[in-house]
Amino acid sequence: MNKETSPYYPPRAGWSRHLYSAAYSARRHLHLENLHLPRLAIHVSLKRAALCLLLPGYSFYDAGWRRIGLGFALGWLVAGAVFLMWLGYTAASIAFGLMMSFHVSGVLHFLNRISPSSSVLRRLALSIAVLFVVGQLIYANGLNWFQSHLFMPLEANGKIYIVNPRVRPTVLHRGDWLAFRVERTGGGAVYIRGGFVLDRVIAEPGDTVEFGSAEFSVNGESRARLPLMPTGGLLTIPEKTWLVWPSLRTVQRNNVSDDVIASTVLQMAHVGRDQMTGKPYRRWFWRKQTS
Repeated sequence: MNKETSPYYPPRAGWSRHLYSAAYSARRHLHLENLHLPRLAIHVSLKRAALCLLLPGYSFYDAGWRRIGLGFALGWLVAGAVFLMWLGYTAASIAFGLMMSFHVSGVLHFLNRISPSSSVLRRLALSIAVLFVVGQLIYANGLNWFQSHLFMPLEANGKIYIVNPRVRPTVLHRGDWLAFRVERTGGGAVYIRGGFVLDRVIAEPGDTVEFGSAEFSVNGESRARLPLMPTGGLLTIPEKTWLVWPSLRTVQRNNVSDDVIASTVLQMAHVGRDQMTGKPYRRWFWRKQTS
């Protein structure tokens, strides 16, 4: 049964009265009524302001310069496409810089619209601040996040590979390509510099590997010996470890025996989960990466 509101009694206050009471009390204590904020040159809603700050070129579009705004947005999209397709190459770096430039120009245009009477020094300081916030805090950090979670360019043997960092180690098998990070290995007369390596997995956890003078075998299956491999020995790959033999392009020998070098490379070839960077995509747009 619906009860009609009595004309003699006001309706009960809702639960939100506590919020209004707290806001009024804070305003009284902080004397916010005496705070005179600068008046903006244009009246803009919160939604429009967010679009002007977040979408490259929207500020020009919102100001009535629609062709310029659409041109900025189209230029940003084209630069983004070039950046993704040529990731790791010089063209991608140039495109990434253009993306930031389009975005920074739109933000500065919007800020100048709401405060057009700023001095030259103030505008210069504002430009530097916007460039830092948009370029470093947003684009640079965003790029690091994307490289850690979606794609990472890696150069190996003179070729750029795009690595998928989300690959789980449990799906890695013999013959798969694997990118991993190594610290400086060795000591004394032999050492290998740290960096990133991309090569094929030759043995999985639990596999038995036997080295010979002309070949090596994995679980009894013989294969041609790879450069810098030991000429003898038997080992079983530990758990959570994969054997990836690196293709070292530069080897300097300073009166060091091949056995010592092979032992150091073998130490480096043991790859744990914490070293893994990812697995290259089979294709990156039209480029075939692995076979």
